[in-house]
Parts: sequence; C-alpha cells; structure tokens
Amino acid sequence: MLAWKIQAPFVQQLGQTDLNKFSREEWNELRGALNNQRLLSLDYYSGGHLTHGYRHNFSSRLFDVYSYTVESDTKLLDLDRLRRQLHEVKPLILLAGYSAYSRKLNFAKMREMADE
Repeated sequence: MLAWKIQAPFVQQLGQTDLNKFSREEWNELRGALNNQRLLSLDYYSGGHLTHGYRHNFSSRLFDVYSYTVESDTKLLDLDRLRRQLHEVKPLILLAGYSAYSRKLNFAKMREMADE
C-alpha cells in the first residue's frame, strides 16, 4: 500500500525504477514522504499489538497513529463505527491485526472498508 500511494508516484516522477540507484537526497526525500503517514490500528488496550502504534514503540514515531477500540460494554469491534472513523481519519494504512483480541476479525469486511 505504501508503495502504491506514496512510493510509486515519487519513483515515476524521478524516472528511476531501481531504488538502489537513488541519490542520498532522493532517498531521504522518499523517506520523508513515507514518514508521518496516518495509521489506524487496534488500540493496545483493546488487544492490539505493541508494534501497531503504541506510544512506547518506535512505530508511533514513524506514523501519525489513530486507534480504534472495542466497545466498552461488549468488548467487540463495531465495524460501523470503524467505517466512520476511517472516513474521518483517512489513514494510509488500516492495520487489521491484533495480539490479544479474543474474537476473529472480519478481515474481508475490513479490506472492503479500507478500499473505500
């Protein structure tokens, strides 16, 4: 996804397809364009993983992290609420993964929402 939305247009603009042939300046410009992109992931306290934007992890320094959470009463994900949040935040990455969420995620539905 990063390559499709950020890297591909940059590479096309330079007319260079081999990343190894980028000058240091070109490489740093691409890295700068990739840094601080929005990431929407399951909150650590709702069962998300440390690497998904937890403030004490390096990923939170690379991305502008937004979190979705489980419902406080049911402890389940509300996909309608997540869809609204996706449209509001407009992240580059919707991370559909977890470390300690006790249910199966509807990955197909989340992919469909990400593609919107």
